[in-house]
Amino acid sequence: PEHRWGEARSWLRSSVPLLTQDGQETFFSEDWDAHSLYFTDPCGNILELIARHTLPRPQHAGLLVNVSEVGVAVPDVPDTVEHLRSVLGLRLYGEGSASFSPAGTHAGLFIVVQEGRPWFPTDQAAVPLTVSIVAQTPRSGTVTLPAGPVQITGVTGP
Repeated sequence: PEHRWGEARSWLRSSVPLLTQDGQETFFSEDWDAHSLYFTDPCGNILELIARHTLPRPQHAGLLVNVSEVGVAVPDVPDTVEHLRSVLGLRLYGEGSASFSPAGTHAGLFIVVQEGRPWFPTDQAAVPLTVSIVAQTPRSGTVTLPAGPVQITGVTGP
């Protein structure tokens, strides 16, 4: 939660090395009104801790609320986003491009990127990974993307 950003940042900083760009370890996105920092898991995957300032303050006291974004590397970004829209009812979030398009809402996004595009804040190329995701979506259904492969199952309701 955004009101516990500093505390969460300190906790993470004491647990793992943070990724930097030009000596900076904390990043602010005006477009998304969010603070972020990045680190790697033991397998070398890039993970992000993000505080979205537009989300309502949660009732619980935990440092982490939920999974906010899942990055998916694909050969064709616009086609994949259109598939997510037609099957699961996901919409483009903000501006999209042929190499980067977020789909979903500020409460949960799929970050759909072109294979080979560097993951921020590194020069590490995005590669397809095998993953199975279950997410709350406007429509129920399953999307299987050949890259990876990636299976996304959308469910409605809590």
